Amino acid sequence: MGIWDWRTKKQPRTTTPPPPPPPPTKSPGIDRRESVRFPADLKVVFQPVSLIPLMQLSARVRDVSATGIGLLCATPVAPGTFVVVDFKQSNRGAGTKLVARIVRLVPMNETIWLLGCHFSKELSQAELQALLA
Repeated sequence: MGIWDWRTKKQPRTTTPPPPPPPPTKSPGIDRRESVRFPADLKVVFQPVSLIPLMQLSARVRDVSATGIGLLCATPVAPGTFVVVDFKQSNRGAGTKLVARIVRLVPMNETIWLLGCHFSKELSQAELQALLA
């Protein structure tokens, strides 16, 4: 199963080779997160943002912070995709919908993917506590 990606445009071919990639700036083993992540175990649904209605996908929240969320999902969704995460299935944060962009896709095993998402707007301490309470 390939990565689900709504962007299917082909990249134009160039006649000159691309420049070499810059050297990595991240050091392995160093945590560079913007804010502290809190473990969570919530059921949510999310839907890619699109001009046409797309299916909702179920996920489980692995962790959440003021700037992002980690979702465990059976469907891989391409980094760069904007999604609306709906907390209506959880008792916590009922009725809360948050917009995020998928920035990381990591296979956890053969059937589960970790979607690392960055919120479009940083959560306040009160909003974060409401999700975790």
